[in-house]
Amino acid sequence: MAGAVGKEVLEPTAGPDGPVVLVQIANEGLFTDGALPLWAYDYSAPGLDFFRDGLRRRYRSLEAYNRVHGTAHGDWAQIEPPRERHAAGSGDVPDVRRQLGYADWGQYQSDLLAEAYHTWTEALAPEVPVMVNLNPPAGEPHSLDDWLTRVRPESWRGINYGFTNWMGVVSTDHGSQARYVVPPSARPAPTWRRTGASPNCTTAPTRPG
Repeated sequence: MAGAVGKEVLEPTAGPDGPVVLVQIANEGLFTDGALPLWAYDYSAPGLDFFRDGLRRRYRSLEAYNRVHGTAHGDWAQIEPPRERHAAGSGDVPDVRRQLGYADWGQYQSDLLAEAYHTWTEALAPEVPVMVNLNPPAGEPHSLDDWLTRVRPESWRGINYGFTNWMGVVSTDHGSQARYVVPPSARPAPTWRRTGASPNCTTAPTRPG
């Protein structure tokens, strides 16, 4: 389907001769989920397979994983990701090991986002630049960690990015202002901005590196 769109819709209308000057392949993450908590998704069977495949690549062996995490798993399929947030010092799992679990799950979500972006771009094969639209971090205490763990433009191999979202009144709310600054700072690059009557700001695509 995406290949047909690329050939039958984009190819005959792409610039410089046609009106299409760029293609947006995703919205605010994949489907407006870029700023959700790390434990909000994806626990589907294919998602967990992708997660465990990533663990195999990074740790190289189950013995290495067990050594780092202080576990005794006999099979990769026994490894479960975190499914909720625990405050520091709570529960029966040491904080360092719990944070390692969050780090692994965050790496999975970063890999998942990059894999989707690359797959969709390759299927469309557009002759114009490709961009994604990012939503900034949400306002919960854990939201900045969630966002920075998941959103890693350096892994997108040239896919451009922009952002737009309502974040509150940035002129009076320091938290809103900080969340506005984070997206273009994730990977320093030129960014065009326009400010309307509202305190929300919209930026044009930002090219990584």
